[in-house]
Amino acid sequence: MKKILFLLFILIPDYFYSQVDTITIIFGGDCTLAYHFENFVRDDFKYPFKNLDILRNADISMINLENPISIKGTKIEKEFNFRMHPKYLNTLLDGGIDIVSLANNHVYDYGEEALFDTMKYLDSCDIKYVGIGKDLTDARKPVIFTVKNKKIAFLSYSGSSFAANYKKAGSAPRNKKIIYEDLKKLKGIVDYIIINYHWGEEKEEYPNEYQKDLAHFTIDSGADLVIGHHPHVLQGIERYKSGVIVYSLGNFIFGGNNRRKYETILFEVKIINSKILYNVIPLIITNWQALIPDDNQKNIIINKVKQLSSIFKESIFSKN
Repeated sequence: MKKILFLLFILIPDYFYSQVDTITIIFGGDCTLAYHFENFVRDDFKYPFKNLDILRNADISMINLENPISIKGTKIEKEFNFRMHPKYLNTLLDGGIDIVSLANNHVYDYGEEALFDTMKYLDSCDIKYVGIGKDLTDARKPVIFTVKNKKIAFLSYSGSSFAANYKKAGSAPRNKKIIYEDLKKLKGIVDYIIINYHWGEEKEEYPNEYQKDLAHFTIDSGADLVIGHHPHVLQGIERYKSGVIVYSLGNFIFGGNNRRKYETILFEVKIINSKILYNVIPLIITNWQALIPDDNQKNIIINKVKQLSSIFKESIFSKN
């Protein structure tokens, strides 16, 4: 028996060590814990993420949080304004959310006072955030996680008109010069760089030329992964050179409209020693709660993402 066990260990050392050294990162799309969400969920803080142990078990879980966190502030004049009550920090914590992207077109919906509240509240419960700050320098700061001896950096940028400058709070602007400088600073310091972009056109299932150009520029400048959001629908996933581009993750738990049921995905990254694996995890959102669909529905959602990815020369679904 000892000889058999020894032989098994010799034959599968890579498998053995990959289980020890695997780093799992999961991304969700646009998330608004306000408006229609608040009216339905009320104080059932565990309800939205109740069925998503996969988020809680990941080493890092990230979403695009498309609202400030505050009960203060002055509503900015625009068509839709969202503001999350601080009590829903309990929902993010229960869901296992470790970091949020905040460079988007809703984080400034209630002005600078609510923006500063957002940073304060997230700091108070140790949820990291990228893409906003008290000034431009602050908004451009990366968050770096060290997981199993690997350093993983996150940055976030938006085309919002409420961009930070050197004297004003706001979001990190989607500017090639700035992005290149920020990536250059991280080279040689971290093992893996992830960029979030709030970009694209709402309801469009295919990325525009600007998105593709910026995405390719970002990978060429040193990023490993680009995560996109804002269109509110799924877009394809491109493999470009040594990097991967998720053009839009669509809506996750999105209280910004009254749609009670829709399909979406989580995007999973597994870093196994020197290997990186990518995976699409289908979800059904019903009444602002994420549910794992049955096998038939899973296949429908995956095939949808495959079809959206077929426009690229290479995607994560391409055969090597």
